[in-house]
Amino acid sequence: MEKTPIPEGLTVSSQGNAVVIRRDWGRFNGICLLFVTVTTLLGQWTQYAFGSGGSDGGTHLFLLLVEAVPALASIYFAMCSLMNGTDVIISATRVRTVSTPLPWWGDRNVSAQEIRGLAIKEKAKGEDGSKFCLVYIDRGGKERELARAGKGKEQVEFIGKAIGFILGVEMGRHAGNHFFPCFRGGGDSKKAPPLANR
Repeated sequence: MEKTPIPEGLTVSSQGNAVVIRRDWGRFNGICLLFVTVTTLLGQWTQYAFGSGGSDGGTHLFLLLVEAVPALASIYFAMCSLMNGTDVIISATRVRTVSTPLPWWGDRNVSAQEIRGLAIKEKAKGEDGSKFCLVYIDRGGKERELARAGKGKEQVEFIGKAIGFILGVEMGRHAGNHFFPCFRGGGDSKKAPPLANR
């Protein structure tokens, strides 16, 4: 197997017998979201402090508190974008995804025996391009999400190839909503993939 270049935004390291692929979240988006949210929240609080006189003050305070809930959620997401990364930890026995240092939902912990096939799937289309995720087929034949891509298809394809090499599972492909899996093969799970710049 030839060395595969590591896509921008990913770093590869080892942790005992496991390979760890880390993907940092979009820091620029986090900065923008944090700036907009804090500015809006400060503007609302300033308006309440200097212009809420009369009987309208109680209603204005209530609306301000209601607006603060999604604002605080946005601030937390922005902080995660600035600080967090997602580690994909691949060993011969399991694949885990963990987002750190701030807690975030969506972590995975999948036994290698559960992964019967792998493929890249287009998750959504937006103004900034398509979003992709890595899916696997479990022993019951169900398709489940394993890892998401941050910047394009290259990242998730790289992660999928690394998982496939270690577990002996080839990448399949999608055509529309139909899945064409490549099932577990004869890959050597005792060897780490020959990735560039390790």
